[in-house]
Formats: sequence, structure tokens, C-alpha cells
Amino acid sequence: MTPPCADRRVRGRFPVVLNCWTPPHALRCLNVWCRYHLEHRGLGDHHVTPTRDCALVVASEGAHSVEEVAVALGLTGERVRQLEHSALEKLKRSGALRRLHLEGGGDEP
Repeated sequence: MTPPCADRRVRGRFPVVLNCWTPPHALRCLNVWCRYHLEHRGLGDHHVTPTRDCALVVASEGAHSVEEVAVALGLTGERVRQLEHSALEKLKRSGALRRLHLEGGGDEP
């Protein structure tokens, strides 16, 4: 699907994301095909309708509590905790992350 403003000189909310063509000050993102859009998850993935539409916007706001993330994603707090635990376990096993840590002067775990 070609974005309506395929002119690459037009910058979206997040210029480093090549497929982001939503204007920077738009209230809603209509790019439902984008991997960062929060409303196109599968059946049963949402407890309620998400209150936000773009994961990048939520992330750029800074730290959020589990409850705030749950509301933004339309999930239960427990599901967000499960996803957080799974992500942290994957990061612990990440060889690339371990190399970056050591290159930055970190100690061997």
C-alpha cells in the first residue's frame, strides 16, 4: 500500500521510521498497516479498545506505569506484566545486548 503522500520530502511524526507519513501534529494515526499501530492486533489481544493509536508516541512520552501501559494498549495489567517479564527474559539472553553492555564499560554478569 502506497502512502497518500509518497513524496519522501514530507516528514511524518517519526522521520526515522520510513513508513511513518502521519503529519507531526495529527491527532490520530490512520496507518493501520504500520507495525507500531496499536489497534490492529488479533482477536482476543485487547481487553478493551486501546486509548492510543501509536506505540512510538506512547514510548516517546517517557516512563509509564504498568496500569498506564495497560490502558494505552487496551490490555489488562496482568497481561502487561506477563509481556514485560517475557521481554526482560529475552533481553537477559541477548548476546548483542551483552556485547553492547561490555563495550560500554559494563562488568561481565
